[in-house]
Amino acid sequence: MTPGFFKRAVDGNDALLMAGLFLLALWLRLTGIDGPSLKLWDDFITLAIADQPNMGAVIRQLLGQQQPFVDFQPPLYYLLIQKVLELGRSDVAVRFPGVIAGALAVPALFAFARNLFGRPAAFYGAVVLAILLYPIEYSQQVRPYALFLTLTLLSMGAFHRLAEGPSPGDAGRPAKPGVGNAWRVGWYVLVSFAMCMTSYLGLINIACQGTYLCVRLATCGKDGGPRRAWPLPVLGLVLVAAAYVPWYMRSAGIQTLLAGHFEPKPSELWRLLGQAMGEFFSTYNEYLSFPSAAIPFLALCAAGLVGAVVRRRKTALLYLLCWAGISLGLLAFRESQAHHLRVRYLVSLFACLVMLAGMGLDFLTARMGRRRAWAGYAAGLVLLGIVNLPNWPAYGFFYRRETNAIKDLALAVTEMDIQADSLAVVPGNGMWTPSMTSRALNWYLPGVFAPLADVSGARYRRVLLLAPEMTDFPPERLGQPRAAGGFRAMRFAVTGLVNRSPLHLYPDAEGTSRCQIDPGALDVFGQCLRADNVGLDDPGLGVVRKEAPGEVVFCFVSPADNPLAGARLDMEAIFSPAVNGLADSVAVISARAGGDTFREIGRLAVDGHKPSGESASSPRDSARKLKAQCDVPEEVLRRGDLEIRVVLDNRADYGKLLLTRLSFEGRHARGQSAVENAQQAARQAGALLARLDAHPWKGGEAPMCWPNLVAFGPGDAAARKAYLSRFPQARPVLRLPEGVQPGASALTEVYDPGLDSPSLALVAGQPQLLTYPRKNGSGLVGLRLPATDLGEIGLGGQTLALNMSAPLGTKLTLLSRQPARLTHIPLYDAEPVISADTEMSGQLYKKQGEPCLSCRDAKPCSIEYAYSSGLPLTSLRLEYYPRVYADVRFSNRIAVSCSLDGGPFFPLASTRGMGSLTWEGLTLPRVVQTTFPAPAKSIRVRFTLSGDGAQLWSSRDYPMRLDAWGDTLLANVSPAMLTLESSQAIKGVVPVCREPVGPWKLWRHN
Repeated sequence: MTPGFFKRAVDGNDALLMAGLFLLALWLRLTGIDGPSLKLWDDFITLAIADQPNMGAVIRQLLGQQQPFVDFQPPLYYLLIQKVLELGRSDVAVRFPGVIAGALAVPALFAFARNLFGRPAAFYGAVVLAILLYPIEYSQQVRPYALFLTLTLLSMGAFHRLAEGPSPGDAGRPAKPGVGNAWRVGWYVLVSFAMCMTSYLGLINIACQGTYLCVRLATCGKDGGPRRAWPLPVLGLVLVAAAYVPWYMRSAGIQTLLAGHFEPKPSELWRLLGQAMGEFFSTYNEYLSFPSAAIPFLALCAAGLVGAVVRRRKTALLYLLCWAGISLGLLAFRESQAHHLRVRYLVSLFACLVMLAGMGLDFLTARMGRRRAWAGYAAGLVLLGIVNLPNWPAYGFFYRRETNAIKDLALAVTEMDIQADSLAVVPGNGMWTPSMTSRALNWYLPGVFAPLADVSGARYRRVLLLAPEMTDFPPERLGQPRAAGGFRAMRFAVTGLVNRSPLHLYPDAEGTSRCQIDPGALDVFGQCLRADNVGLDDPGLGVVRKEAPGEVVFCFVSPADNPLAGARLDMEAIFSPAVNGLADSVAVISARAGGDTFREIGRLAVDGHKPSGESASSPRDSARKLKAQCDVPEEVLRRGDLEIRVVLDNRADYGKLLLTRLSFEGRHARGQSAVENAQQAARQAGALLARLDAHPWKGGEAPMCWPNLVAFGPGDAAARKAYLSRFPQARPVLRLPEGVQPGASALTEVYDPGLDSPSLALVAGQPQLLTYPRKNGSGLVGLRLPATDLGEIGLGGQTLALNMSAPLGTKLTLLSRQPARLTHIPLYDAEPVISADTEMSGQLYKKQGEPCLSCRDAKPCSIEYAYSSGLPLTSLRLEYYPRVYADVRFSNRIAVSCSLDGGPFFPLASTRGMGSLTWEGLTLPRVVQTTFPAPAKSIRVRFTLSGDGAQLWSSRDYPMRLDAWGDTLLANVSPAMLTLESSQAIKGVVPVCREPVGPWKLWRHN
């Protein structure tokens, strides 16, 4: 693509064609760009690497290739995303580079294919590339594949121009150095180097170009164009190689990919080709398989091969054969246990098939447009539409495609009453790591979520545990968590975590004290004095954000009259090298006492080479245990506390180091009896209870919000019994003392009433005293009440007239600083699903064994939900899950309408099938948001089903949800103590201690 090419393009109206094709491709790729949430692993891997303070940090991340953000790609695309993040942090913003790059691939293919097969074939091929769902999908991902496709087409096209010498229009002009040749070589070097710095697959394209040049030089005659022009492509290849050498010398990733064990698997190759054909030509089409979707396109490709032979386009076929064949062969040859082939790697094969399909359309329609060019183009487009006819319904399905629902998960988590920095993920699932999960949730709700990684100054926290599907939930390692619901395949649990640091030492009769710490258990965060950037991983404690070191500090306190005379620390860790097989990481152990400077006393480390006898292609098998035994120097020991610090550093090294065991043994000046230890433990327990602000429980109060704790000592047996009778499932969050000789009875138990019973019941005419944290607490910010039938409630002497009437399962949330919210989540997975405020028309019934409603016959039916409120409502958001059988008549549909204050129903949304002859929907939520023209005190929402081919689903995995907002009635409700009363009995009143996040911040599309 040189200035001369652009001049001829303008002269031949190719510029207009390229612009039109670009706009078509751009429109198809922009459609639905703000719909599905980002993918948890692929997209957030890119964001994790790109979200660095500067360009150097991004490059260091990619050179290191550490877990959990391993991504064998060069830095160009990540640097581009880094600049995008500086301008905006939204799904659309980070997807936009891929969309633009994917749209630019269409004119790039047109320019390339024009030189190979001519203008008509290039036009058809560009149209095929524009409309196929496979490139549209990768254009909407935050991944480098769309950019790589565009740069690949530019590089291959530019090299073909160099290798074939002067174009037909320049025949007779010698290929001598000049401005035009300099432009060609410079352009080739620029796009080829950018291609190689976008994906390592670019090196395979360079190898294909060199192979083609050698074949052409060996087969062409003395007067052939390649023989006269060979210095230019050779110069271009040399310059690209020279530019790439610095990155190659520093990148362990590319060196590993080019070296190591080779295990070709023909069976894997054939499986991949079959899967590729299905993805290339029927992506996201759930009802079509390879034979019915790919065969028409493969027939076009076969016609393209015949047409190229008939028209004597042998050099073009040779170029495509070298490109696709060598690329596929090298990828198959590199297939191994650690480097599996994926369809997204077959960019070369896909581009070749697209160009052959364009050539096939040109060959089949050439005779139709001999007199009028437009007739031939029209015939080709009609034939393409016929070939793609089985795929057309897939477009509607694609733009409503299923997501992993990170947005909805974030919304569900925000309703849990936990601290913002208390998110943990149960170890055992490589995808839902604490770092990845917190990044994903914070992407949609910045600042709301943070992993349980910083415990400085935290006295007590309610920790939210997320347990993904297929993950064990060991209660002994997670502090006896309480089940708290879930969303889709994710289970929620909440557990109370007391920070008991410093750890007190109890010498035995021989003067030896021992303390065992399990870094793989949640309780490690209750034992450490300080933790920064470390989190639970399987099977130990590891770095959360790998761009910074992780640090954990433990404090050990000896009796005031029995100081430490010596101390020894035994540590164990497990090291797993990164996928490149290199092993280089370190854990530094240091100690101090009396506030002095930390002094290094040992380290756990591995060298920077591959362990002997271990394969770089099987890093999991090369994981190994590391052990260290450190004696604390006598000059470090002081009377009183001893701090031990462990720093895990993976910033510039390879692999992942997990701390799995820490054992402390102290030698004291003398031994102690059991009575002395018990007396010491009692004093220390009193100090800890004072720090936690735990107080005796009074039966008439309801201390709901964290961290308002109650404690029962040895003389509080009656109060403890009364507490357990009110909260039968209660479990203590702390038993004191700890660390005394085995068998010692607990002196004190600490409970969290808000954890034992998240809600309370109001008895008519009996005020309920609510108490809240007196120190460092958030206080009450609102109330959540069941809204099935609410009249008046009294709150701190203020009477609120609610006058609510709503279906079963509706809740009202009153907040002091946000609009009040009415929330209804009807579930159809159990009876009853119909309440007194629900009206039906027609033969609507619940499907047996399925959580959905349907019509009994082909006649329409409907269901209405009525909400009446003395609180004016101003806006509504509805999320629902329709499922319709889509026949060719598009007859089945589900319509949603709304009525305000008894007025006529107006439409909100309608869902129709796409004519696929199968059931569509269910996993594809429909979201409707609307603002009322005037505040309304009554709302009716109607779902109309067209017949037995339409279903309305709602279950725990796919919950229908309605949210309506109105003005708040609470001005300021955050005193330490207040009363709540009602003229009727109300069960399930939940004091809200943290500002909930509204779903309007999560969804911006209908």
